[in-house]
Amino acid sequence: MGTSTRDEREAQTTAFLRVRVGQEEAHYGGNRVDGARILRLFGDLVTEITVRTDGDEGLLAQYSDIRFTAPVRPGDYIEARARLVRQTRLRR
Repeated sequence: MGTSTRDEREAQTTAFLRVRVGQEEAHYGGNRVDGARILRLFGDLVTEITVRTDGDEGLLAQYSDIRFTAPVRPGDYIEARARLVRQTRLRR
């Protein structure tokens, strides 16, 4: 019982979401959604992974190398995937 397969470990340390952007989320000219809304999705993914691995919520400590390459507008679907690649005693 104490062992888990690679697939089980990977399922525990990855998360995926798909959301549809609503009209109420467009706050900028050109009917655009702010980048902070997109970044919050990554926080949601981190929370899901930490609940799976630790049974409790965790926080995203750092973002790096973020580039927004296209505008997001109401009606768009956003898909995001996250994977835990490293963890230490105090940080994941």
